[in-house]
Order: sequence, then structure tokens, then C-alpha cells
Amino acid sequence: MWNTNTLCRMDGSVLIIVCSITGVISGALLTYFVLNGALKSKKDSIIEEAKKEGEALKEKKILQAKEKFLEMKSQHDREVGEKNNKVKHLSTMRMKKKVNYMRSL
Repeated sequence: MWNTNTLCRMDGSVLIIVCSITGVISGALLTYFVLNGALKSKKDSIIEEAKKEGEALKEKKILQAKEKFLEMKSQHDREVGEKNNKVKHLSTMRMKKKVNYMRSL
């Protein structure tokens, strides 16, 4: 039924199929590990760059907040100074009126 030539050809075909499947699996695994390593490296560099950009943005926003605070403080100090001057002026005017009233008596 089976002669030697048929078995050799069949064994050769099976061997080729097994080697082909082994080669495909090995290639897929090798590709996966190589690409995974490259992607991990790329991912790490992107994350590091994003952290640096985040820190720079954070520092910029902190500086803007400080500048805004100083601007608002300066404006507040001006307004308080103006009100104090107004109160001082009204107090002086009141004293003058009081002195004039006392003189008129």
C-alpha cells in the first residue's frame, strides 16, 4: 500500500509544513518582542517629554498667578491709599470747621 518513496515524500512534506509553521511562529514572536521593545522605548520617551512639558506649563501658570496676585495687590494698595487720603482730607476739613465754629463763639 505505502511504498518507500511515498513515505519519504510525505515525511518531507510534513517536515516542510512543520518547519514553515515553526518559522512563522518564531518570526511572529521575534517581531513581537523587537517591536514591543521599540514601542516601550518610544512610549517612555513620549511620557518623559510630556512630563517635561507639563512641568514647564505648571511653572508658567504659577508665574502668571504670581504676577496676577502682585497686580491685584498693587491695585488694592492704591485703592486703600486713595481711601485713606480721602478720610484724612475729610478729617482735616472737619477739624477746620470745628476750629472755625469754636472761633465764632
